[in-house]
Amino acid sequence: SEQLLSQLMTEESTYKKNKEAEKTTRKQAEDFQNEMGSYAKEKKIAAYIRKMTIGNVDVLDPTGTALRIDPSKITVQKTHAFGLGRAPPSEINKVDRDLSVTTRLLEKRRPHRAD
Repeated sequence: SEQLLSQLMTEESTYKKNKEAEKTTRKQAEDFQNEMGSYAKEKKIAAYIRKMTIGNVDVLDPTGTALRIDPSKITVQKTHAFGLGRAPPSEINKVDRDLSVTTRLLEKRRPHRAD
């Protein structure tokens, strides 16, 4: 009876370990699919387009009626006027946003040195 009880306990512990291993494997596969699946890629692309366009839209011409889509009309790009001090406010704001994001990323990666 004691042998049977000890055998049942060992079987139960191995069963639990196997279930935990299956659960972690399933979770890893699910996370991978969420990160690398086609839906995730489309979502990342849409977020990038939203970030880069002036109107914050992810579809530039959903109806297909535009004869021509000029990049200069839907995005803000740095021109030579930026270096000459004649840039429009939208261009300056975009550069400020990009610099602030870069600064935050650098602060996270590098420890602050006390000089």
